[in-house]
Amino acid sequence: MSEHVRGQSLLRHWLDGQDKTHEQAAEVLGTTVPTLRSWLAGARRPSLAAATILEQATGGFVTRDDWLTPTELASARAAGVGQ
Repeated sequence: MSEHVRGQSLLRHWLDGQDKTHEQAAEVLGTTVPTLRSWLAGARRPSLAAATILEQATGGFVTRDDWLTPTELASARAAGVGQ
């Protein structure tokens, strides 16, 4: 990914505050350990459905918008998406 997304670091920060293994966290977040680790490494980003689950599971600490690059977020806002 050429542009940074906040979701990766926010998810890592949220996980640091949890008393859970990656296995337990993946279950809470509705994903698998390899997928969770790929998000944390920045190798992949969650789908919209997964990002919505992450937002709910983290109590809004990591939002769907946090997984968009600044360019993607600006384009979505200009198009009125989510308003």
